[in-house]
Amino acid sequence: MGKQKTNRQSSRVFSDTEVDIALDNWERQHGTNKTYSTNTVGVYGELSVYRTLIRQGYASKIYKPISDENHVDLVVETNQHKFDRVQIKTITKMNSATSIEVKMGKYIKSNRVDVVAVYFAPKDAVAFVPYKNTHSITLALTTAKNNQGNRNWFWQYERYPEFSGGHIVE
Repeated sequence: MGKQKTNRQSSRVFSDTEVDIALDNWERQHGTNKTYSTNTVGVYGELSVYRTLIRQGYASKIYKPISDENHVDLVVETNQHKFDRVQIKTITKMNSATSIEVKMGKYIKSNRVDVVAVYFAPKDAVAFVPYKNTHSITLALTTAKNNQGNRNWFWQYERYPEFSGGHIVE
């Protein structure tokens, strides 16, 4: 039996297998070569983030607000018993030859987002980026032709960040 996650709204427990089945059903129903509404794409991204968190051991620590009007798509309880507010963003294409960009303008100074979960659909990958009130988040997927240093790499954020006193716990 797979790891489990409690859906706070209904107290229903979902296993990682059930989330995988939901994703498979979504792909079968919607295919991979169509254009979808932003809502449909967002739902797929949310399911993918849930699956990733469950696989990282947060199954019983994921809480879904009834409404996301306050920029919070989910809440994650960390191992330090802190609650992080997570905004999920689904990206379907690269904005350059080497990176993706997530626009965050409406969240600046809202003090409502602790972590941005970036789901990059073409690679079926999730990055969990601590949010620092910036207008955008750029994550590199491949090396640039000019071999730029000091880039934020997508893979650096694949594990959910654990914080302690404002610093990430390794």
